[in-house]
This record gives sequence, C-alpha cells and structure tokens, in this order.
Amino acid sequence: CDDLLAIASGESTLTSVMSNKVDLHQVISTVLDNSKACCNTEILLTRNLEATRYHVTGKETFLVNAFSNLVDNAVKYTNDHPEITVATRNQNGHVIVEVSDNGIGIDKKDLDSIFEKFYRVANQDQHDVKGFGLGLSYVKMVVEQMGGQISVKSNPGKGSTFILKFPLYND
Repeated sequence: CDDLLAIASGESTLTSVMSNKVDLHQVISTVLDNSKACCNTEILLTRNLEATRYHVTGKETFLVNAFSNLVDNAVKYTNDHPEITVATRNQNGHVIVEVSDNGIGIDKKDLDSIFEKFYRVANQDQHDVKGFGLGLSYVKMVVEQMGGQISVKSNPGKGSTFILKFPLYND
C-alpha cells in the first residue's frame, strides 16, 4: 500500500518495486475467480489462456488490481448479462493479454482520453456507475512501468477489447 501511495503522489515509480517473476496466468485466474464469487450479476467469464510463456517481471498485487479494474469495468458498463473473455498468446518475445466484453462500448471521440487521470466518459445511460476516472490510468501506469503497452478497440453497442502487451520475464 505504501508503494502505491508513493507512486500515486508522484514520489516514485513502479520500476523500483516491480522486480518479481509473476505468473500472469495465475493472476488472471485469481481475478476471474474473485470476480465470479463477488459479483451479484450473472457473468459469463471465459479464459483462453493459450500463451506458452506467461511469466513477466512485475508485482503481483499491482497486476491483480489492474486486471480487476478491467473486469470490473466490463461488468459495470454492460447492460445485461456480461460476457467477458480473457485471452493470452505469445508474440515476438511478449505475452499479449486481451480482455474483451459485450458492453456498451466507447465512442471513438473518447478512445484517446480514457487512460488519462480523472477522465470519465459521459454516458447518459449509465447514471448509476460510480468512480473517479482513475482506474484505466492506473492500469496504463502499471503496464507501462513494466515495459509494456496498452490499447483498446471499441465500438458503441458492441463492446470493447483492451489489449495489453508485456515483455516476457528473462530467466
């Protein structure tokens, strides 16, 4: 928690605390199991963990928080019967993780801003969704501090796919 507070206040970066070998498949499984157990809504969670190499250098708690945020957003921004798929694959020395949902989607005009601190998409249909606009900026910060990249593909009414690309752990 102290690590996170220092980072949030700008006094530190994650690099200094992200030196552990982390099993990304285990992190994903933990997040999906917790989401299924905690959610009041009927959720369809699918895992397509096809990456044969899935260890990264990082800190497990930060990754659990980042993936939990993506899954929580997928549930919050789906009107009925959330369907979330988390898939992994390897590509050129990286592990790619895609988190897809069948939610309300994000308008093109908002895509460039969603990773900024405090940015919230104005959704007239979603009055009950609470938050401060910090979740996706946190996810981006974790991914980038690990040397990775994050992007999103989305269409209003058709859902979103967040694509995270992490360098593999060097043995």
